[in-house]
This record gives sequence, C-alpha cells and structure tokens, in this order.
Amino acid sequence: MDRIEIFSGEKPCKFLWCLQCERAYKWGGFREINGIQMCPYDGCNGDTVLDGWTWDQVLEANPDYPKAPELGKHYPLYRSKRSVKLEFKRFQQASKVVGGLLFPAQAAEILGLSRQRLNSLVASGILRQHNFFGRPYLAGEEISKFLEKERKTGRPRKVA
Repeated sequence: MDRIEIFSGEKPCKFLWCLQCERAYKWGGFREINGIQMCPYDGCNGDTVLDGWTWDQVLEANPDYPKAPELGKHYPLYRSKRSVKLEFKRFQQASKVVGGLLFPAQAAEILGLSRQRLNSLVASGILRQHNFFGRPYLAGEEISKFLEKERKTGRPRKVA
C-alpha cells in the first residue's frame, strides 16, 4: 500500500519523521520486515505508513525546528493544540486503514491472552504497537489475522 493513497493529500517530501522514535529520515528510506516498510532506524518499531509524518507536519507543530532536520537526531513532538489536532487526524486515518485501533487490554481480551503474553507478542514483533497521544494501540486487522492462525495450546517447550 502506498502511503500517499492512505493519507490523502500528503505529497512526497524530502524527510519523514517517525512518531515512535522521534527521529527524521529521508523519504523512501525504510527497513523491510515481513513485507512491511519499517522506520529505517534499528530498534524502532514504527512503520513508515502509520508512524511516518512529513517533516512539514512536524514543523507546523514545532516551528522552532530546522527546515532540514539532522538525520538521526531526536526531535520530540511537544504536544500543543496544533500537534494534537494533527495527531488526531492521523489517528482517524490510520484507524480506517488498519481496521480500527485497540488498546492492548482490549486486544488481549479478544485474543484470549493475558496482557503479559500480548506484551511478549509485541516485543517479539509478531504484533505491532502504534503510539498515538502517548498511548499504545494495536491494529484491528493484525488482531483478526492473528485470530485466524492455528495455534497450539499450552506453552512452547524450552529448547536448551
């Protein structure tokens, strides 16, 4: 899915900014993991579609930031009325694209898992977490796909 299709009106620019790690990177830069375009920075769980903001959007919320960001530098999103409006718009768009966004407790209940097990699935990359408004969410589409998978009961055996 092309991110321009998902976020209508968003045009390619020189830089994107990741909502997860709060660092800027060049448009088109990514790591591919399981067919998903992820933030290019190692250790970041953000994807370029849901978590990638254009640098212009970040500048709109933080006008003191430079016109061209320093790659790899941490640029926090300071919450203001302006930035929350932008984040809410992206939340609405992302929610439509991924079949809704759920809190982890809701996802755990739907999957019939403990919250601890759900956290393990997120930590291992089997499920992805998206942050909006400083809170974690899981994509409804991913929850549905996980429900369809045939899973063995019980705990996996430890291999020494």
